[in-house]
Amino acid sequence: MCERVVLKLILFLGILAICNNGFACSCVPSGIADEFKHTDSVFVGSVQKVVHRENITSIFVGPGTIELTFKVIRAIKGVSVGELVVVRTSDQGSACGIANWLKQKPGDTWIVWANKGPAMLTASHCSRTKPNADAAQDLSFFDSLR
Repeated sequence: MCERVVLKLILFLGILAICNNGFACSCVPSGIADEFKHTDSVFVGSVQKVVHRENITSIFVGPGTIELTFKVIRAIKGVSVGELVVVRTSDQGSACGIANWLKQKPGDTWIVWANKGPAMLTASHCSRTKPNADAAQDLSFFDSLR
């Protein structure tokens, strides 16, 4: 009996070692032009404020949200220059959230690809949203639209 339990435990641990990626978010990649066509708002924005809304109750801890307020410094689609825009994402990467938004400071600059949500714009790990420093292809695409 004890040998059987040990064997099952070894098998279980072996499977865990093989399946080391617990990231539940899956994205279907598409081209930049297609993504642009299907995205409500695209802009370059400067972080103004970061708000973390944790989802904790007495019996449940689940994904919370991160809300970043951006000042639009270059409007590409769906927003205006100078506008303050709040964009929400999940605070967990496994829920396709842009978890590193928690580390952002006022003045950090991002390329934001966001869609209309029930209360505000939303962005996810699956969108092309990224720090401005990593967005050369996006910026080149935006320049080609002029």
